[in-house]
Parts: sequence; C-alpha cells; structure tokens
Amino acid sequence: MDLKVKTEDKDSVISGAKKLKALTYNLHHGVDSKGRDTLKYIKDYLNNSGADFLFLQEIDYANKRSNFLDQGDYLSSSLYPYVMESRHHNYKEGHYGNILLSKFPINKTAIISLPHNYSGHIVDALEVTHKPEARFITKCKVNVEGQELSLLNLHLPLAEPDREKSLALLIKEFKNNDKIIMAGDFNIKELKELSEFDNFNLNKTYPTYPVDEPIYFLDQILCSGVNVLSMESPKIDFSDHYPLLLEFSIE
Repeated sequence: MDLKVKTEDKDSVISGAKKLKALTYNLHHGVDSKGRDTLKYIKDYLNNSGADFLFLQEIDYANKRSNFLDQGDYLSSSLYPYVMESRHHNYKEGHYGNILLSKFPINKTAIISLPHNYSGHIVDALEVTHKPEARFITKCKVNVEGQELSLLNLHLPLAEPDREKSLALLIKEFKNNDKIIMAGDFNIKELKELSEFDNFNLNKTYPTYPVDEPIYFLDQILCSGVNVLSMESPKIDFSDHYPLLLEFSIE
C-alpha cells in the first residue's frame, strides 16, 4: 500500500470558516453506470460543489483501464492543495485506492488497516462478487478556527465478517476523537449495520446506490462534535453511486 500526502510540517490554523462542507463520492474509477468516461465532468462538479473536504473512493492511479492517467493528480487543483492518498490495491501496472482533498492543511496523518480475509458480495440481488483485497482507512487532522477536526476517508470491505470488524474499529475512533467526520463507501446492505452509530447523523442520510434506482445506503457521512446544518444527495449520475454533501459548523 502506497501513501502520498501533500501537507505542511507543522499544525496550521485557518480562521474565518463558519460554515463548512464535506462531500463523499465513490467515483467508480471515473466512469458512469454505463461505462462512459465521465472524469472531466466529475472534476468540474467537485470544483463547483463548494465542499471544503472531498472524501473520494475508487480512484485509479496510472493503470491500464484508465489509460494510465493518475486520477489523483488530475483531480487535485489549486482549490484543494492538500492531499492524502491511499493506493491500497496494486495492479501489474498502476494502483487503485482513495483520496482526500482538503482546502485546509492536513496534519497528523495515519493509516488504519482493515480486515480482508473473506471474499464477499455487495448485495445478494446484484450478484457482484470479489476476492479479498486490502483495505485501509486514511486518517488525518486539520485545524479549523483553532479547533482540531479529525477526518477519516474509507471504503469498507464487501464481506460481512470483515465489515463487522471494520465497524468495530470505527466505533473506537469515534470514542477517541471529540470532533470527527468519517465518510466514504461503507458497503452496508442495511442501515441497521450502523446501529451503534445512531447518534452520528444517521437520521439525515440517503440511499446512493445504484443511480438508476437508489435503494442502498452504501455511502455515509458520520460525524460527532460538529453542528450538522444540512445533508443532501445531489442527483449527479457521473458514477454508479450518488454523492453525499454535508454542511456543518464547528462547535
């Protein structure tokens, strides 16, 4: 697993941010549900979303199926100068993983390894199966208005036994951080899998998959220690998932 971070050497404080936005989006390596290349439209949407933090999953890094484009570099811009990537799945040529883009300097980075012992399927009706693959949570901290905020970007395992263990790790992260936003593709079949997170914004979530008829709550933004102002799921069909957009303020 390769890790790339573009950050600063010391903690930084940026003041003046009252309302903030966090967006999570599984990009399906830059193609829509019909296999059409939509990466340019995704980039335009992200840059105009108003989000301060982008939690993105299923990013290709210079592998064959994406014409050897480093999608992480492509999606980074002057709007999001701070980057934390996890290239956790290695191909013969290139990598595959997640990326966190931030308008705020990133500090105190860490990687949390997730269980990946089982093959699994996303939902029985879809008959989508995969072999086990390494999964990681990328964790960092930013300083907003003098207060430290933890950010976790994730893509949980497909197999239920591995996912249950992963969720147990996430519960510990919530308990150990006063202010935290945890976002990504949770790969859950039903919301009841997140029953232990019922105090963390679950009343404001939406189904995001599949885009043709979203019925599964795969993608989530969970938070604690911040004021939730709004949550929406923009109907942007540039991937096989819809994004989630959270507006919040720091207490």
